Amino acid sequence: HLTKLCFDAAVPMLKLIGACFTVHAFLHLEPVWGALKTPYGVTASLNRRLSARGFFRSSDLHHAATDVFMALGSKSSLPGNRDAVLAYVAEGFENATREIPESFADLTWQHRQGLLNVIRSLGNLTLHSVNQKLSSTNGSIHVFSSFSGQDIGTGDLGSYGKGSASEVTISQLPSGIFFNVGPSVGGMYLIKGSMNITNRSEGSMFGAIKAGFVNLRSSLSGTWQADGTDFNSTLHIHLKEMGFDEAWTWFPRP
Repeated sequence: HLTKLCFDAAVPMLKLIGACFTVHAFLHLEPVWGALKTPYGVTASLNRRLSARGFFRSSDLHHAATDVFMALGSKSSLPGNRDAVLAYVAEGFENATREIPESFADLTWQHRQGLLNVIRSLGNLTLHSVNQKLSSTNGSIHVFSSFSGQDIGTGDLGSYGKGSASEVTISQLPSGIFFNVGPSVGGMYLIKGSMNITNRSEGSMFGAIKAGFVNLRSSLSGTWQADGTDFNSTLHIHLKEMGFDEAWTWFPRP
């Protein structure tokens, strides 16, 4: 019941956020925006700007909020599967921003990324009752920045015209470990797949990975290794199949 109440209360909260963030709010909060820094940003993207309304209606925000709801909600409290939740979230932001006039593009791409990171981190919250800690039955979400060699992204296989997909989200659920690499393009992720843990040792863990690529129209299998004993550590990904030999490093985001 507590999870359902939290979910039901979240939608009005999102509407309130959408209604309150006017142009003046963004101008008054400029010092806060200055403190939001993306640790692994693409320099070319920092000059891009968008409006508050544009941000609240962006598919990246909708997907991030949906991931949080999927991580924290229960099947009884969610309006359906992930697609149904995504539609519900998108409609909520649409309604919340309907009365907000289009503003100047005051939000930089760096600010946008910082806000998305904050929203994604909500998926790691643990709910507490008054006198008892609730155990999570929906797993946890971990976010990373992907690098291919010295370059941010996932190489040509993750290319989408404005760069290379680099925003990794791993969902560790009772049904398995799944990941996607964003940002989403046209409402879908260019790279999605699954992982499993095959071995743990002192100070590290290892596993197998299978990634599906929109650009490749196929999937590649490989292995991964963590520098620690959980997904809060740096991951090393190696995909070697069908003549491809891809090596990525996923750095945890704060």
